[in-house]
Amino acid sequence: MSSLNESKEKCQCCTCTPCPKSISCCNKVSDTCFKEFVPLPKGLKKDDLKLDVQKNSYKICGRSTIHCGEDECIIHSVEFERRFKKPIKDAVIKEECGHPYVEGKFE
Repeated sequence: MSSLNESKEKCQCCTCTPCPKSISCCNKVSDTCFKEFVPLPKGLKKDDLKLDVQKNSYKICGRSTIHCGEDECIIHSVEFERRFKKPIKDAVIKEECGHPYVEGKFE
C-alpha cells in the first residue's frame, strides 16, 4: 500500500485553485511525469479530444470546425525529443477548471 502512495507523491502535479488567468503556469515536468495544459479553441471539451502518443511526442486531435474547418485535425503537437529525451509510457487527457490538459508518465 505504501509503494502506491510513494509513486503517487512522486508524480504529483500542481493544481490551480483558484484558476489563474494564465493556465500555463500549471504546466509541470518532473523526472517521472508531466502535466501540460493545451491551448485550445473555445468550445472544445475534453470528450472532443483524441490523444495520439508516439515514443517522444504526443498529438491531440479534435473535432473543431472553428479551428480548421475539418472534422478531425491536429490541434496541439508536442515533441519531447528535443526537450526531455524521454519516451512517454502513457498519457491521458484530463480537465481542470474547464481546461483540458495532458498528464503522462515517462518510461
